[in-house]
Amino acid sequence: MGQIYLADPDADGDEARTLRPLQAAAVSYRIAFGPRAGQKVLTLRGAMLREGTARQPLCADIDGFSLHAALRVESHDRKRLEQLCRYIPRPALSDERVQLNAAGQLELKLKTPWRGTLAN
Repeated sequence: MGQIYLADPDADGDEARTLRPLQAAAVSYRIAFGPRAGQKVLTLRGAMLREGTARQPLCADIDGFSLHAALRVESHDRKRLEQLCRYIPRPALSDERVQLNAAGQLELKLKTPWRGTLAN
């Protein structure tokens, strides 16, 4: 009840036969389709908390992502309003740092290398 996207384990219809392998792949962090089916999905974890981050009302900094909802711009402050409007639609990742490799996979070039990473 209430889980309309989960396949009924006892059902034998097309929908159940399609959803069950997808669910199994999702809960086990594996790729469901394609040439890499069954392989583990790359997961990035262990984002370090930023030291010295001031805790302010309406601001959050969790797992490397920050949200600052405490910013206010007065309607007559056109310069700051323009800056805010230009900042809001910017993409999370720079197009220059995302590219396809020879195997057709997406690669993200990090701004700075992680400490302790192993070279391939």
